[in-house]
Amino acid sequence: MVSLAQTVSKFAVPEPLKPYVEIFYTQEELTIIKALDGLALSEEDLAARISEEFGGMPDFRHFLRIAYRRDVVSKTAAEDGINYVVSPMTSRVNNCATFERETWEKIPPKDREIIANYHYQNFLEGKSRLSLEQLRKNGNRIMPLAEIIEYLKGYNADVITILPCDCRSKFGSCGHSRNVCISISTELNTPYDRGLGTPVSTDEAVLILEKAEKEGLVHSAEAGAICNCCSCCCYPTRASMDLGLKGKWPLVSYVVEMDRERCVNCGLCVKRCHFDVFTKEAGKILLDADKCWGCGLCVSTCPKTALSLRKLTAEDKN
Repeated sequence: MVSLAQTVSKFAVPEPLKPYVEIFYTQEELTIIKALDGLALSEEDLAARISEEFGGMPDFRHFLRIAYRRDVVSKTAAEDGINYVVSPMTSRVNNCATFERETWEKIPPKDREIIANYHYQNFLEGKSRLSLEQLRKNGNRIMPLAEIIEYLKGYNADVITILPCDCRSKFGSCGHSRNVCISISTELNTPYDRGLGTPVSTDEAVLILEKAEKEGLVHSAEAGAICNCCSCCCYPTRASMDLGLKGKWPLVSYVVEMDRERCVNCGLCVKRCHFDVFTKEAGKILLDADKCWGCGLCVSTCPKTALSLRKLTAEDKN
């Protein structure tokens, strides 16, 4: 058997996770991790090392597929096929929190919060090392509802998969819906390739986007994915604010404008906005456009059509 101590040593497991390593990995997975030993190996080469420990190739392949689904291992493209590598422990924890709620909730709430905060700080530190050009490589940008629907429709309906939001799965502090993220990629290591999520039609995915809009979630798109975000849980939104990159990453393309004559100072926009763009003082709505992310949630809520989005120009962005 592969010992827990060996796994802790191999991963340099951070303190918050040490008491719970055994929750995240099965004995078969620890065997696979030990056999990989930091290498990138094909299924055949990995099997040559350990298939007998699984009772032969069929059982080995079965457990390897499970390990891939659970993000214990990941795939890398090689000249002669696919190799396997050990996934970072943060990826495995993310997978567990997102897709294995019963397992994740075995951890006491206070410790789940500590792990989630560690996970976010790890994410934030990684982003802080990247240039703006590198951050923008995946095309992450905020989009109002009509544009995000058009973006979705540009993809093959056969690969649209609904997933739980991994950020809210770990934090879950706001009560917003979890099952609202959309994967539209079939590349290696995507949820689709791992066999995760629920396949849906384009029309079903549009309904989810419309539901997220009504719920007050901010739509963001990136290569192969659509997220419906809140400002309290979602990593890119929080990291953008923490790194002082509002408007630059994720990209913002619109700014809200107000027709003061139409506004009846109802205050719905104050409740709707995640970014404190609106305040109500002495019964009057005030707008700070510099805080706007251009998501359009306030526009779709305003009962008097007093709000609209204006496309930002290059001059605005500078």
